Amino acid sequence: MSASPAPKLLTLGDVVDLVSRRPLTSAIAGFGVMLLVLFMTSRTVPLFEASARLSVERGNKPVQWQVDPDTGKVEYSLLNTQKELLMSQVVLGEAVKTEAFNGDEVYTKSRDRVATLSHRVTATTSRDTWIISVALKNEDPVRAQSQLQAVIEAYLRGQDERESGHSRGALNFLSHQVTEANKRLEEARLTESRFRAEHGILSTDPDHNFLAEEVGNLGSKRSDFLAQLAASQALMGMVAKADEQKEPADRVINLLRIEPVRTNPVVIEQQRQLYDLIGKETALAQKYQDRHPRLLEIRSQITQGRKLLADAVEMARAGIANDHQKLTIQLDDVTSRIAQREKDLGKYRENLAELQALSGDTQSRANLYERLLTRKGEEEVSSHLNVQQIGVVDPSHSTSKPVNISRLKFLAIALVAGFAAALAVPLVFEGLDSRVRGAVAAQVLTRLPLLGKTPRIAHLAPLGREGDPERPHALAEAFRNLRASIRLARRQDAGCHCLMVTSSRPFEGKSTVAARLAVSLASTGAKVLLVDADLRKPTLHLQLGESGERGLSTALEGEKGVRMVQTTYQNLDFLGAGARPRNPGDLLHSPQLKELLFGWRQSYDYVIFDTPPLVPVSDAVIVGEVVDSIVLVVRDRFTTKTNIKAALARLAPLSQKISGVVLNGERAVEASYGYYSQVSARLPMAAPREGQLEPKSA
Repeated sequence: MSASPAPKLLTLGDVVDLVSRRPLTSAIAGFGVMLLVLFMTSRTVPLFEASARLSVERGNKPVQWQVDPDTGKVEYSLLNTQKELLMSQVVLGEAVKTEAFNGDEVYTKSRDRVATLSHRVTATTSRDTWIISVALKNEDPVRAQSQLQAVIEAYLRGQDERESGHSRGALNFLSHQVTEANKRLEEARLTESRFRAEHGILSTDPDHNFLAEEVGNLGSKRSDFLAQLAASQALMGMVAKADEQKEPADRVINLLRIEPVRTNPVVIEQQRQLYDLIGKETALAQKYQDRHPRLLEIRSQITQGRKLLADAVEMARAGIANDHQKLTIQLDDVTSRIAQREKDLGKYRENLAELQALSGDTQSRANLYERLLTRKGEEEVSSHLNVQQIGVVDPSHSTSKPVNISRLKFLAIALVAGFAAALAVPLVFEGLDSRVRGAVAAQVLTRLPLLGKTPRIAHLAPLGREGDPERPHALAEAFRNLRASIRLARRQDAGCHCLMVTSSRPFEGKSTVAARLAVSLASTGAKVLLVDADLRKPTLHLQLGESGERGLSTALEGEKGVRMVQTTYQNLDFLGAGARPRNPGDLLHSPQLKELLFGWRQSYDYVIFDTPPLVPVSDAVIVGEVVDSIVLVVRDRFTTKTNIKAALARLAPLSQKISGVVLNGERAVEASYGYYSQVSARLPMAAPREGQLEPKSA
């Protein structure tokens, strides 16, 4: 079965349908509101309007324009500001004090004269011009003109006072600020000068000053000392290596290999003298024997020469050690001086930072002083060259006709209000009405598809055994439409289609709908079984004029031999409710119902159950568990919305089986069944047989 559709919004057609069902109410509401609006507008007090136009001038004031780059338009903030000033409470308050307002009863009787005036005066601006349009309404055109003139004069006086007061106040303020700024500037300059003198700051460059230069020079000296000390350390290493020799002669020889020792003048002179003595010894050795006095003397001199050479070498060695110690002392001194000067340089740079802060403060105060001087000069020039910012383009003048009286406008308002009331009142009545009225209301309330709707037929008799299902023709046509909807639903399933017809409360016509639907389906050649499942108050047998003494209750109790009644309508069999049992609900809940339905599905194309109403008892829900689809009957203007909601709540577990709703006894049928109503009106009405029910509608 199809699922319940989503709730739909109220369409224009739905509104028209609601109005068509309450035409008198809609007409009365529409005409009533229209007449009320016309009556109220006819009592409108005529108002005359006085108007004037003002122009805004730039003058010589520096106004910064801001142009929108996309549109090229200028934001006229100055223009809007003047408009707001014109409409201010101060201006209006000054205006109402004038003679133009004293004789006007509207203002003399008003508790708040300014508020009354603000409601009657308007000011508008244009984005394309520098014009302010001012208008004032009054019952008397002459008073309107004089009162508007009073407002404009009060505004212009306020502008003059505001401009002159602003100029005086601005000049006084700027003069005081210039004096204070100059005083603060001198204080800052004096503080900066004292700081320079106290800390000996000559240069403000942290990297190019006398301390930085001295640190650089000392660094160069230290580098030279480091290089000399490195060379001296190399010489000391050679001296230490020579000192390792055990023999004095070898030690002297190794020391002589050291360049500063070898190049020492004393050492050179001793070496020369020693070499001369050795040369003489060689010459004398060739002439004399080893014991010759002269040879012994020369050899004694050689020994003495060697000793002198050794002494000279020692002196040269001592000189190297002294030079090394001196270099070490000088390097330590330079390093200490560099550390001290770097410390002094750091302090100097800290002082420079403080000086820069003082200089920045002095500069900012100087800039402020210059700007204030410039602004003071501009204000002095502006105060002398200032022109009136607002000028009157068009003086105050009033209209000869009321501006708030328009017959066509009032008539249009009345028509629109009447039309709105004609639509709204039926909707309000529909919302307040507790009963379902029309197919649209049934669909909106149930959120179910509309399977069909049957017209209201007064004094409709049951079909009986010899009834004509084609009469009345409008009713027959309605059930043919319902039959088509049921058959369309059956196309989705193969085999027998079992459906249940139920309603929320008694007397909604569910039995009539079930009987005539069964007859209509049988007329198409389909085998149909109509079962009266209302075991509490069965009435379906009266619709067909058949006996229902042995029926569904008998079969459910297990009794054999219960047969279907072949009705006088071709292809339609009927099974009545049978004797009323003590426990109808328990009896329907027995497995026997499913077994019976299984057998019926083999023999029939349609099985239609007529069940008890949903709200009083739950028998219909029990039957709904075994059927394929459920049809809910709603009687027009009889079924209440509360009952429908209660019925849908009962069917909530079976919501997937609900095919739709049938609106029974629809009263607004002239449009849909007009032709058939005319035909049936010319045919005689069949009288009900004795003992049969006579429902008021189908």
